[in-house]
Amino acid sequence: MGVRDRGGEERKSGLERDVSRNKFAHGRVLLAHSRGECLVPGPRRKSNNERAAQGGRRSNPSLVAARGTKHAPCYRDGDWSSEDELSRKRPKPDRSLYPWIVNKPIPPSSVRPIVKRLVEQYRNFSLDIMSTLTNLLNSPGLPELTACEWDNILCGRPVDLDQVFISRYPTASSSVKSSGDRFAASQDASAAYAFALPELAPVCVTYGKQIISLFASLHESLAGRVLDYDRAIRKRVASNRNLLFSDTAEFFDLRLQHIESAGATVVEASTSHVSESRQNRGSLCRRFNDGRAHELSTCKYKHICSLCRSSSHSKSQCPTTSF
Repeated sequence: MGVRDRGGEERKSGLERDVSRNKFAHGRVLLAHSRGECLVPGPRRKSNNERAAQGGRRSNPSLVAARGTKHAPCYRDGDWSSEDELSRKRPKPDRSLYPWIVNKPIPPSSVRPIVKRLVEQYRNFSLDIMSTLTNLLNSPGLPELTACEWDNILCGRPVDLDQVFISRYPTASSSVKSSGDRFAASQDASAAYAFALPELAPVCVTYGKQIISLFASLHESLAGRVLDYDRAIRKRVASNRNLLFSDTAEFFDLRLQHIESAGATVVEASTSHVSESRQNRGSLCRRFNDGRAHELSTCKYKHICSLCRSSSHSKSQCPTTSF
């Protein structure tokens, strides 16, 4: 409870001020922890007895007795200085017991040097991904790309070319649909890879030439197959640290699945299209029977009378309606 000064106004005691100050600082600690900020412990605050021993202001014996012999932890500017809190560190796992380290499926000598260096880069980024991303976004000469896609690059996830294209060209009505759309989006993605991971620059150039050759070899109506093939490769490379975009031989099954006419994805898409056409083939056109104008050449439904099944007139003109 507060005490009154000479003017009669109530003011807080030293204990109440310390308690309120500690509550406020503790809230800042929790807020910083929820945001993922790094907290560094500051110097321990001296107690009243220590300040009094050094010639400072005298301590109140009643307050010292109320606080106890042990000084309460002091929170200041989001930092903590209690020795008990510093000793409570989260135990770290023993990395030597990880099964993927003990039983390595691939000998280290067979891993390509560029793959080793890329893995080390990804590990370094993952130590503090938020700090790495912040430093990258504030770098001069940074290529234009959304923060989400930069985060994908630093974490080794696939870059979404659809989002890159839409963010680059906001007036675009849809995502990547053609070889030109894909080329424009891939140019931005390749520049981002070259900035964050310079060793991937020649790899991206080689892979881009392979995709362009596929677009040139296939009919323009089959551009969707190449785009699906490209998306599948990006997902596989992101999920396997031993692969690069230029490893064409490792993507033979994806090429067969998405591009060849006997591929599972191609056959499934053609089968669903045929079944839909057959379903529509047996239906009658409602707009034709209602007398509403529409494009007859592109209509998938039958243009016959729904009453007498004659193709010479519609339902509105059927002679049977007069009886």
